[in-house]
Amino acid sequence: MEQIPNNTSEERVLSDYDVLKKEFKYYFFKLCESNTSMTNQLQEFLQSKLGELSESDANVAINDEIKNFMNTFVQKKTNFIIDQLKEKLKYIIENYSTTVLDNIFDILIDLLIKKYKQKEQLFFISFEQIYEIFYLFGFRIILSETLDKLIGALQWDIISHYWLNYNFLKNYFKSISSKKDISTELKKKTWTLVELTRIKKQEFEKKYKKFRIGKDFYKLK
Repeated sequence: MEQIPNNTSEERVLSDYDVLKKEFKYYFFKLCESNTSMTNQLQEFLQSKLGELSESDANVAINDEIKNFMNTFVQKKTNFIIDQLKEKLKYIIENYSTTVLDNIFDILIDLLIKKYKQKEQLFFISFEQIYEIFYLFGFRIILSETLDKLIGALQWDIISHYWLNYNFLKNYFKSISSKKDISTELKKKTWTLVELTRIKKQEFEKKYKKFRIGKDFYKLK
């Protein structure tokens, strides 16, 4: 649970912190990019490039242009979000304390899960990247309520095992499994998320393998 220092009146600090949380949620809510927005940007890009290319060159060059544009766009967006998250967390630490990070982390994860429910939102930053950024500012342990949200969202396929990254979660569990100050219940819940991610990963790989086998079969015909 978040703890707020009493260097001013408790009522004022709590009020300020509530405002900060709302602003934080709104800001990162706006950073989510819709598929429609990305499609519009890609269409604008293609129209500008088609004007520069001759008909004979277009078919040869356009695929490479699309790939380069998308890679550059995604990388720039990811870098921007990472920089913005670092900046916001730095401000929070300077004005409150590291003890609020677990609450802020939970707020961000909850926001992303809600956005992913819409099926048309992209955030350009993985769960591992989010954790590593928070880690830089002193965050260490993913709390029970956050784990509950992640487990539920993964069970209902709201979030992807790719976004969570099984190898990262497995290593995270190893890092907390030997710590005596972490409850057995929290360790078990963390392991549940690790195992569920592994299962979802295996299910996807089986489906993909069947798809590839079927595709190759029709090619032989």
